[in-house]
Order: sequence, then structure tokens, then C-alpha cells
Amino acid sequence: MTNTSDIAMILEKAFASDPGKDTPRPSSRPRGRYVSLCENKLGDTGAIDLVAHLNLKKNQDVVYLYIGSCNIGVEGAEALAEMLKDNETLLILEIHYNFIGDEGAIAFAEMLKVNTTLKTLNLYGNKIGGKGAKALAKALEVNKTLTHFYIGCNNIGDIGAEDLAKSLKVNRTLNLLDIHSNKIGDKGMEKIAEGIKGNLHIFTIKISGNRISENIQDQIIIIQNN
Repeated sequence: MTNTSDIAMILEKAFASDPGKDTPRPSSRPRGRYVSLCENKLGDTGAIDLVAHLNLKKNQDVVYLYIGSCNIGVEGAEALAEMLKDNETLLILEIHYNFIGDEGAIAFAEMLKVNTTLKTLNLYGNKIGGKGAKALAKALEVNKTLTHFYIGCNNIGDIGAEDLAKSLKVNRTLNLLDIHSNKIGDKGMEKIAEGIKGNLHIFTIKISGNRISENIQDQIIIIQNN
């Protein structure tokens, strides 16, 4: 476990300069500071300290926060989500391959209902199931800012897919939805197909690695192409 002094050192180093060349960056880079803490094993304590660090510095220039594979659980997710409720700077949050689960996803859903700045949220591989997916779907019905949403490599299943499909009928902001490898079958993906049919804003939907037939895959491709 990373101790408090180590966490303080990690945070100071991360905020001292931009991350190295290996840090993933979007093709169109927004102006501002990019902070990478990936694979630093911060845990919940580190995530809470990170929030305090951001608040102390008033987060005036951080537009990209990369905290993948940091052993963050529910408490850390809740602290980060609470901070983001009134954050007006951060555009991209990558918190993939942690352990936030459904409860952490619910916290981020509550954040998305009121946040007016975040453009990209990556929740890959966070042990999110149907309960978390439902909360996030409800949030997408009211959020008017998020354009890229990654929830691949979780366990939302058909029920979670159906909830997301309902939000796609309402949401007019998302350009990309990544739901790959989520144990979704034909039933759930059929609902997704219905959801994007009348949505002219979804340009990319990633569905590989699910339990779907070629027929359903073809339906999604045709709808996207049209």
C-alpha cells in the first residue's frame, strides 16, 4: 500500500510538469495541463488526497486527468465525483481499470447530472454492473456536455444495455459510445440499435466482444452508416 508521504511526492511530481510522451492524448489537444497518475496505486486515500490537491491549487489549468490502474474504489470515486460537480476546468477524465463498482458509477452519474464541462469519461474495466449502468443512463438523459463515453470491459449485460438505449433516444450530445466486452446479448443490443436509430449525433459505437449475432452487428453498422 502506498503511504501518505509517497502519495504527496507522487502528486507533486505529477503536477510539476506535463506527463511523458507515452501518456495517451486525444487527437485534438485542449489547451491546459495534462496530469498523469496512471499505475501509481493511489487507492482511495490517494484519490482523496488528489481531490484535496486539486482543490488547493483551485484546479485552474488541469484539463486532462489520467488515473487508470490506481486501485481506486468507491470512496475515492465518490470524492472525485463530488469535486467534479462544480468543476469548470476538467475536460477529460480517464479512471479506467480501477474498482469503483456500481456505487462508484452511481456517484459519477450524480456528477454528470450537474457537471457542465466534462467532455470525455472513461470508465473501462471498473466492475460496473446493471445497477451502475442504469444510473449512468439516467444521467445521460439530462447531461448536455459529454461527447465521449467509454464503459467497455464491464458487466452491464442486457439490462444495462436496455437502460443505455433509452438514454440514447433522448441524449443529443454523445458522439461516441464504447460498450465493448460487456456480456451484452442480442436482446440488449437490439435495444441499442433502436436507441441510435433516431439519434443523428452518435458517430461511433463500439460493440465488439459482446455475445451478439452477426445479424445484430450488421444492423448496428447499417444504422451508423445511414
